[in-house]
Amino acid sequence: MKKRTMKLFFFIIFIMCVVCLYKVYINYKMIKEIIKQPPIVFSARFKDGDKGTFKYDIQTKKA
Repeated sequence: MKKRTMKLFFFIIFIMCVVCLYKVYINYKMIKEIIKQPPIVFSARFKDGDKGTFKYDIQTKKA
């Protein structure tokens, strides 16, 4: 019984590791695809009265 419980425990840990690695890989892949995109251009009006059109570059993370 104890041996079977240990095998089940290690199997569950293995599945959890695979799922975590998959999530990390998907996140990495998504970020790599986003970096290739052109800069985002948007228009905004703030509460203090400032308004205008802004450009945000995803690769350099600068406005």
